[in-house]
Amino acid sequence: MIYPWQQNQWTSLLVRVKQKKLPHALFFSGAEGIGKLDFAREFANYLLCNKPIDNTACQRCNGCLLFIAGSHPDVSIVAPLENKKQIGVDQIRELGVFLSLTAQKAKQKVVIVEQADRMNNNAVNGLLKNLEEPSGPTVMMLLSHRLQALPATLVSRCQVMPFPQPELKVATQWLSAQGNLELEPEVLLSLTHRAPLNALKMSRSSDLTARSDRFRDFVALIEQQNDPIKLAVSWVKCSQVQLFIGLQSWLSDMIKLKTTADLRFISNIDLVDPLQKISAKIGIQTLFKSYDLTSESLRLTETQANSVLVLETLLIHLSCMRAR
Repeated sequence: MIYPWQQNQWTSLLVRVKQKKLPHALFFSGAEGIGKLDFAREFANYLLCNKPIDNTACQRCNGCLLFIAGSHPDVSIVAPLENKKQIGVDQIRELGVFLSLTAQKAKQKVVIVEQADRMNNNAVNGLLKNLEEPSGPTVMMLLSHRLQALPATLVSRCQVMPFPQPELKVATQWLSAQGNLELEPEVLLSLTHRAPLNALKMSRSSDLTARSDRFRDFVALIEQQNDPIKLAVSWVKCSQVQLFIGLQSWLSDMIKLKTTADLRFISNIDLVDPLQKISAKIGIQTLFKSYDLTSESLRLTETQANSVLVLETLLIHLSCMRAR
């Protein structure tokens, strides 16, 4: 699917295809939740389609039917395995075998590497060899919302295509058209930093209820009406990445509310009043330190650090913010 905010990228790639100037390696860089994977899959389908119609895959030919069924022999999609945090070198070795083969049905092979920043060092080195010595006609698409996390030697071998966040008007119109939203589109987009797909997912899941419950616990923690150790036992059961991002968002807004009266920069616009009330009781330096500690806790989710200990340390600190 090509979303309204991706038309420029789509047109640009089609021009390169028609001019026969398409790079063998593309890097799609942009925030989470704006549809990079959907775009990559749509472009892969287009490349594998036997008879594209009006600059899109026909969805009827043998190439399209194989792709839709997930059984096209000339496409490989690489992503972190279930319950794994990284893309391992064995997956890249398997990709190397795939790349060494001749395309069976299409004119070229197509590769999509999801969450490319999740490759470990050995996997990156293995992929570099494939980028340096492409085997036959191949189009490789790497996707990541953390371009800076990848070595320059890898990125430099790709044509980087930025996917900026959509304009608020475009995102709001698209989100409104989806219907059955739990909050106003503007609020959902604010909470997800203008990532329409994340906003839609949030509205149609239990995330909003969980957010309300966690915010109530957060306020009680700061007011020293919640035990940090007991709270850690409860909170460790949920997604730690999602949890820390939520805490970062609240702390960031508390800092902004102490430094500016412009609410355009506030993410949690539905929580302005309670955030303003509790931030008034905490020093700005303490808020900055708390934000930094939360960011470090988020970083540790990508390591083997003890998640309970990390969470307990953070919550104990947050429970003492008013005393500092």
